[in-house]
Amino acid sequence: MFKVLAHPSKYRFQDVMRHLTKYQLNGIELWNQQADGSYIPPIDFLELLKSQAQRNHFRYFFGCDLHSANLTVANVLSVPSPNERTAEAIAKALIEGDFVSRNCPTGIEYRNGSGKTDFDAWLQTLRRKSYSRGKILRSVRHFLRSLYRMLPRDTQHSLNDFKNFVRNKV
Repeated sequence: MFKVLAHPSKYRFQDVMRHLTKYQLNGIELWNQQADGSYIPPIDFLELLKSQAQRNHFRYFFGCDLHSANLTVANVLSVPSPNERTAEAIAKALIEGDFVSRNCPTGIEYRNGSGKTDFDAWLQTLRRKSYSRGKILRSVRHFLRSLYRMLPRDTQHSLNDFKNFVRNKV
């Protein structure tokens, strides 16, 4: 179908850009609910991406890693209702870039395809919002993540389901 770079905000920006160029990817996961949080996009990463000339050539996705069926999904992809509701029709819409990435709690969305959002204008709109709730929740999550990383590796694996439940609820 297409090649998408997942979790780019977790890596050094120079490595992300080198990877995008080397593998000729055509999509970037701008916001991952599990990695970046449900209430605030990774603004620092987005600011760095704005400096790249090819930024308007990618399809942009908001994603979520479903490590447990109990997780609530906040980031979704929305495709226009096809005449046929088949996997092929949905795949075709995604391949053609005819979809919207949306974060349900915040209402933030990025339109791909014919009604494509201008990346710079979209980022400017994001910058104007305070995201105070998201910033507080992100701080709590970072604190919990730090505590988790201090645990022995085998204990981390044992607590992974619990950690994902807490990350999803906080």
